[in-house]
Amino acid sequence: MTISNRLSSYELEIRVQELAAELEKVNQALNTKNELIKLKDKLEAKITLRNNRILKKINRIFSIVVQEKTEEDLGNECLSIYLEVTDSQVGFINLVGDDGLLPDIAISDIG
Repeated sequence: MTISNRLSSYELEIRVQELAAELEKVNQALNTKNELIKLKDKLEAKITLRNNRILKKINRIFSIVVQEKTEEDLGNECLSIYLEVTDSQVGFINLVGDDGLLPDIAISDIG
């Protein structure tokens, strides 16, 4: 093998190594992008499930209103839904009376 052939072979090998390194960087970027896409899809699915849960709960409230149940029944159902949606253990619903006072309609049972 002549010196020029050896040099060309050496240069070719270096170029192949450079291209392999570039390809590795691109693959890492693609893997990162794919992971981000998967994470985004999971978050969107969670948001959709949560929104569907909230819509079902709103429908429950409307069904109580249509059934013409008492204000206390409506307050208790609204409070129950509020506690479920917020994962809270404490809550209350009041109504401003004509006298400006806040009579309780529903209070969570924390005991």
